[in-house]
Amino acid sequence: MKKKIEILKKIKAQPNGRIFSVSFIKKDGTERIYNCTKLNKKSLKGGQRSWNPEESGRMFVYENNAKGWRTLDINTINWVQIDGQKFTTK
Repeated sequence: MKKKIEILKKIKAQPNGRIFSVSFIKKDGTERIYNCTKLNKKSLKGGQRSWNPEESGRMFVYENNAKGWRTLDINTINWVQIDGQKFTTK
């Protein structure tokens, strides 16, 4: 769990718009890799969320290949690659 917290801090330290890759395990047990950017609050529409994603171990990312917003469960992350450096959770 400590490594996952460190990885989350590295993701949060990235400026908005910076692309990074993340590998995680889906609920059905398969691996998924996103090329994504962090949540940019300026691009969102609507009001306040009724829940805090960090309290439930999630974060919002924009998945570039699918061209859409995704909710990423930080507890299922295998690795993150930022600026060519890969950080693993194992």
